[in-house]
Amino acid sequence: MQPTDSLFIWLVVAVTALVLIGTIVGVPRLWKRGWTKYVVQGVSVILTALLLLLTAVVILNKENSWYPSWGSLTGNPADETVVQKEFGASPESKATAHTHSAVLHQPSELQADIHNNPVLGAHIPADTSQGAYIPFTLDGQVSGETYNVLVWLPASYFQDKNRFFPVIMAFPGYPGSPQTYVSDLQMGQRINDAVAAGDMQDAVVVIPDVMPGTTDTECVDGTQGGKNSPAHRTETFIAQDLVGWIQQNLRTIDEPGAWATSGYSAGGWCSSMIAVRHPDIFGASLNQSGYFAPIYSNGQQRNDQNDSRYLLAERVKEDKPNVNIYFFASDDDPLAMEDLPGFVAAVTPPTSVVVETIRTGGHRADVWKIGIDLGLKHLGQDLKYFAPLT
Repeated sequence: MQPTDSLFIWLVVAVTALVLIGTIVGVPRLWKRGWTKYVVQGVSVILTALLLLLTAVVILNKENSWYPSWGSLTGNPADETVVQKEFGASPESKATAHTHSAVLHQPSELQADIHNNPVLGAHIPADTSQGAYIPFTLDGQVSGETYNVLVWLPASYFQDKNRFFPVIMAFPGYPGSPQTYVSDLQMGQRINDAVAAGDMQDAVVVIPDVMPGTTDTECVDGTQGGKNSPAHRTETFIAQDLVGWIQQNLRTIDEPGAWATSGYSAGGWCSSMIAVRHPDIFGASLNQSGYFAPIYSNGQQRNDQNDSRYLLAERVKEDKPNVNIYFFASDDDPLAMEDLPGFVAAVTPPTSVVVETIRTGGHRADVWKIGIDLGLKHLGQDLKYFAPLT
């Protein structure tokens, strides 16, 4: 019996209900004199409160798969052995270099000095020695959508004014926000560490807030709105408005081998979907515990569930996009593992999929951190513009 099994949850609910009834009905009827009566009542109230809290936790755990097994609850994901499988084209057969020189160009007037950028300049912090997160809001001219965006620029971006950089577009889960990449996942520091270890070169990170508040866009272009929710054109915003703005305003290398996506949970779905549907822009996807067909939240059904545009197993089988997908999850994560067999079965060259898993860990940040670190290393190995500098 595991923490997410229905039997376990009903057992917790039943025990909680019995203790609650006993506290309300039974304890007051106990014949006690003096202070012992109040001790019994106090202990009963505290026990009831703890059991009510436990009930809420196990129900939420069932819904989110944070700890789907006892192993994920008691173990440390970092101690687990990583198992790797490959599908489609071998990433090594597509890699063009183990190192790469810096790409130097003459920047445009808009790109030349980030401090003079009319949108970003005023938000740059004084200390950029470890890189800098810079927020802005983008009104999409093509999509008609408006989203907040967070950009992380490495320290070298501020130091070498003629150097152009590869890009990682990172997507938060649902619910989630770009702040998760700052505080919990520490994306900028993870890139700094990977560069210092010789695994990759510096990269720009772009984090659009495409799951704002309680809005679950699934990053798609919707054909229908949900309850009190319009039919968002989020995919168009990402692939056209945001990519175009980044290319125009920042010193980025504008080739698929220099652009990758990344994301955890629902953001992992966004990562792989965007890369598979736009291989002319993105050469790779890092997917931490995501899935391969949209999971729409209640009241936010953006498209028919069988809309073939967003069934990635069909897309890779028919379109054969030239992208590298790196997928990382724990074996006991049902959300991440349910779609995986059908997806990898559809993969053929030139699409490349590397799947790395650990035995336990659940659906949580401790697993995603490992997946990000290993994914960054794969980017440095598989895409030439992410390769460590010579």
